[in-house]
Amino acid sequence: MKTPGVSESDFVTLGSLVPNLLDHLIEGCQLISADWRYLYVNESAARQGLQTRAALIGRTMEEAYPGIEKTPMFTELERCMRERTRTCMENEFVFPDGSHGWFELRFEPVPGGVFIFSQDISERKRAENELKTMVKVLELINSSETRDELLKAILHFLQNWSRCEAIGIRLKEGSDYPYFLTSGFSDSFVKQEMHLCTYNHTGGAICDSEGIPLLECMCGNILQERCDPAKNFFTSDGCFWSNCTSELLAATTDAERQARTRNRCNGEGYESVALIPLRSGNNTFGLIQLNDKHKNCFTADMITICRRIADHVAVFLAKKQAEEALHKSEYRFRLMAETINDVFWLCTRAIDKMIYVSPGYEKLWERSTESLYKSPQSFIDPIHPDDRAMLMTSLKQFHQAGQPYEVEFRIVKGSGEIRWVCARGFPVSDAKGAENLMTGLCTDITEDKHAESEKNRLEEQFHQAQKLESIGQLAGGVAHDFNNILSVQLGYCELMLEELKEEDPFAQNLLQIKICAERAAVLTRQLLAFSRKQALQPVVLDLNDVVANIEKMLRRLIGEDIDFIMVLREDLGRVKVDPGQIEQVIMNLAVNSRDAMPDGGKLTLETANVVLDEEYARKHVDAIAGPHVMLAVTDTGCGMDEATKLRLFEPFFTTKGPGKGTGLGLATVYGIVRQSGGTIWVYSELGRGTTIKIYLPLINAEAESINRQEIESVQGNGELILVVEDESGLRKLFAQMIEKLGYRVFAAGNGGEALIAVEEEKLRPDLLITDVVMPGIGGKVLAERLTRTNQNLKVLYISGYTANAIVHHGVLDANLAFLQKPFNKNELAAKIREVLGK
Repeated sequence: MKTPGVSESDFVTLGSLVPNLLDHLIEGCQLISADWRYLYVNESAARQGLQTRAALIGRTMEEAYPGIEKTPMFTELERCMRERTRTCMENEFVFPDGSHGWFELRFEPVPGGVFIFSQDISERKRAENELKTMVKVLELINSSETRDELLKAILHFLQNWSRCEAIGIRLKEGSDYPYFLTSGFSDSFVKQEMHLCTYNHTGGAICDSEGIPLLECMCGNILQERCDPAKNFFTSDGCFWSNCTSELLAATTDAERQARTRNRCNGEGYESVALIPLRSGNNTFGLIQLNDKHKNCFTADMITICRRIADHVAVFLAKKQAEEALHKSEYRFRLMAETINDVFWLCTRAIDKMIYVSPGYEKLWERSTESLYKSPQSFIDPIHPDDRAMLMTSLKQFHQAGQPYEVEFRIVKGSGEIRWVCARGFPVSDAKGAENLMTGLCTDITEDKHAESEKNRLEEQFHQAQKLESIGQLAGGVAHDFNNILSVQLGYCELMLEELKEEDPFAQNLLQIKICAERAAVLTRQLLAFSRKQALQPVVLDLNDVVANIEKMLRRLIGEDIDFIMVLREDLGRVKVDPGQIEQVIMNLAVNSRDAMPDGGKLTLETANVVLDEEYARKHVDAIAGPHVMLAVTDTGCGMDEATKLRLFEPFFTTKGPGKGTGLGLATVYGIVRQSGGTIWVYSELGRGTTIKIYLPLINAEAESINRQEIESVQGNGELILVVEDESGLRKLFAQMIEKLGYRVFAAGNGGEALIAVEEEKLRPDLLITDVVMPGIGGKVLAERLTRTNQNLKVLYISGYTANAIVHHGVLDANLAFLQKPFNKNELAAKIREVLGK
């Protein structure tokens, strides 16, 4: 394949110009022919490949670098040669001597071959890898509590990172440095190499002329810093490494081989060996050993990283050693006693002499330690009067039995602040061995008490939410089944009333049945609202507009003996809620407040923009931090106790007398608010009134119109309607209603029957009215199948509640027509005409 406009002679000319153009670039440049021979290599490319230009030009890539044809780089190069496409990649190159290098390669197809542009990025890759490695090591160190935990983690990390067969860690133990942890070494090797000291016949370590124990093996040389940096197997910072111990031994003299070295690593077949000391300051804690039976496992960069890892581990070990030494010293005790907030004290058993009290006493008791030394029992004075007897009883039992005690009590500070204290006391022997002393610790547990109280409060909130959720599931299921029954009753009542004259006695009886059924339907809607199974049709609106729409109705509901005040924020944010449902919420709250003020009072309805912070969200179950619109209803009524507040939103719970309430008003409020994505909280005390606050998420959108249209009964024009309902009574009722409205009807008992009628009997309905939840094929699946073959088919869904089949989280899916059971004939007629008219 040739580059357009470039001839073979041009390519030859280009080849003659390449040296002059590219020889002085620091980036590598290579020209490869179609038979994979080097036509041109600049000095940088030859240097990058650890070759000379003369050794490369004229040879194939396989000849210059055996095995290169198996590498990902060669695969990419072949694709470039074959497809004549540009490409670039980062490639790790393994040289014949086992060393590695990273290069950024760009392949450019040219007539008759490929031009390779290479840039050495080994240093960048080395720095990146070193950084990643050290970050991981520091994470291990920071997450480790103990020495053993860290060393196990480091051993595992090094083995995975270095891929060495065997890793060992030696730690100082007396004069010796035995293996503390090993992985990959044979048991016999570990046993033979466990100790570095040699011992005499009495079991003592053999020492040099200065009394320093002699440590054998190369490990001993490293630990005792017997190394010469001039030799290439030692580093300037005291490490040892070799990629071929056989060659190393062959190059050393007999005297060197026998000078305290055992050479057992080489005897076991380990060719690659590295020894890295664990050294911090003047302390040598041990070393890390890496062994592998393969040659060339290490690079200088790896050894540098190992040394940095060892340095961090050594610092950790030094810190732990210092901590342990501090724990064993009296200074540690003094430091702790003087700095901690707890109060440590030591006194006589009779508390008639204070021997020591820590400065924490002054902060906790707000009294000077000097006053306590003068009057040891003055610590009792600030203790809460209700708790003194309990403390004195504990002290009396201690004096009588000499048993340790633990007691919690309150102290009252001079500022009036009350703090909780946990006091522990223990008997202590004096210098003569007699238990004449007592010591103890006083800890401020106020925050723990508050946290415990807060924890109990949140748990109670959570359990209450779970309880309401369980009740809601039950209520929703009952309401759904009851809706089907009510639909049949109301429907047939309506049909029969149309056939009877108003003065007919049977008509009056039917009317009473219809009224009772409608009241029952209201109850089921309230149950569905509480259980969050009601289909909402939310719009973006201003709550102030909703309040304005129902202000007159509210004032009539509340009555003249209650002062009704509205405090509405002018620039109120928008919320997305169902207008009818939020009106129900406001009216229910207003009625509840009215009933709490039988002798009159003040009712305040307030709206505001608020931001719930993270702290509020943590303290209130279901609350979500962020901007909200608040709706608050406050009354000056009788208020309520904690027990009542806990049950306030349960369905059928009421504090009113028999026949004066269903107990569903606030349950309905709770369900609507939660289904709308909001939260509701109650603030109340007996005799001090009640405030109920609702927080709805603020929406950044313009308000929509919430005008309502009157429902009118509209007659049909003979359109064919397919009704699918699994309840037989409802199916017959709906068919009669629809026929009376002037439509033709085909009724099916399930989705399967409907599909047969349409697909096999070629029924062509204008409208599908289907229940949502049915055995077998559900309403949504049925509608999707039928509209696939009849795109003009309109669909109307009906249900008591939808169980998320077409309603996501209780919000009606966009563009879906839905009618909730129970409904009357006029509502059905209007909805059918609305859907057919779209």
